[in-house]
Amino acid sequence: MDKPHVRKLQMYEAVLVYLELKNAIWTASTIFNAEVNALKAGIIQIKEKDRINKKSNDATQGKKQKRDAMIKATSKICDAGVAYADSIDDAELRGKFDFSPKDLEEGNVEIVIARCRQIATDAIPVALGLKDWGLPTEYLAVQSATVDAFELASPKGKEIVTTGKSTNKEMNAEFKVVDTHLKRRLDKLVNGYQDAAPDFVTEYYDKRFIGGRKKKVVPPTPPTPPIV
Repeated sequence: MDKPHVRKLQMYEAVLVYLELKNAIWTASTIFNAEVNALKAGIIQIKEKDRINKKSNDATQGKKQKRDAMIKATSKICDAGVAYADSIDDAELRGKFDFSPKDLEEGNVEIVIARCRQIATDAIPVALGLKDWGLPTEYLAVQSATVDAFELASPKGKEIVTTGKSTNKEMNAEFKVVDTHLKRRLDKLVNGYQDAAPDFVTEYYDKRFIGGRKKKVVPPTPPTPPIV
């Protein structure tokens, strides 16, 4: 949730807390009770959608980290593979490993995963030769684990991210609903207490101001002219 939305949500909550604190003033009004409950429901909806949105952001970050780990591990195999193939002057073998990190990332998720798996498969028959060029034999298992981790995260991560994008739109819409609700209904109900409870109305609007009570700006006192 961005900062303006955070501040707006804090304002909603401050208004709700104040209204509940002063419920003795309005509790006899069935309509007022219904509108306060509507405000409470709106706040709950926003918080739930924000929770889902945060989960989406976490999934996006987690998926990226797994992808980066897979590309890094595969690049290490490629470096050793190219060096080994060049040392034995095997152009065909070199072609199987001649991928930069950018090359490895080309294509959709399925293509990238298949490419990384194929590179590991091609490395198995020459694992001893790759060892001489700085690639431990057990590293193939390490790379395979990174591919498995990214593949496992991809379908689920995509679903969560898609849900998160949709939920973010819904959350923005809910903010508009609550804003309209406050402006057109609760504000009007509170205005009805101008005569019976003026302090209640004043404090309510203090809470409606995002950031808290507005401070009056006092102009500086002009200097006193010297006595001649």
